[in-house]
Amino acid sequence: MSPEIQSGESKRSLRCAEAERLLVLYACGEASPVERAAVEEHVGGCTECAAEFASELRLHQMLATLPQAADGLDVTGALLEQCRSELAEALDEGHDFAAARTRGRSEGLFARLFAWCRMEMAMHPALGAALFVLVGLGMGRMIQVSAGGGAVAAGTAAQPWGFVGGNWM
Repeated sequence: MSPEIQSGESKRSLRCAEAERLLVLYACGEASPVERAAVEEHVGGCTECAAEFASELRLHQMLATLPQAADGLDVTGALLEQCRSELAEALDEGHDFAAARTRGRSEGLFARLFAWCRMEMAMHPALGAALFVLVGLGMGRMIQVSAGGGAVAAGTAAQPWGFVGGNWM
């Protein structure tokens, strides 16, 4: 709020630049009572701002009469009611969020680590994909070693990965 229209101070008239800024707020019903009074006083004495004010009011009235695109999508209001219901449920569950967070501290380290990994992979998909590739490669190598395909006998040269002698290495 500009100093010219604050209550309790001298009631100086608004300048046209300040009034133009408040005209839109006034037309939309967003101006405070003090701002509304200052605009009305200024518009009463300034013909240019009065014309601009009348134009703003006409524009606002015309926009209010136009059909809204959302009105045709959900005539019965069922979608709005469903959204409100889901929001209320989420807010109710949010009250239990603090209790769930403290319960998480009593869970084991593995459960908390797993929950953290799930969140990180959801928030950073590329990181999740890279982690899955690395885990897959590691698991594949462990399976290969446990099957005896990766063990190198003493005195033999190491075999490269792939098909060697009809066996997967």
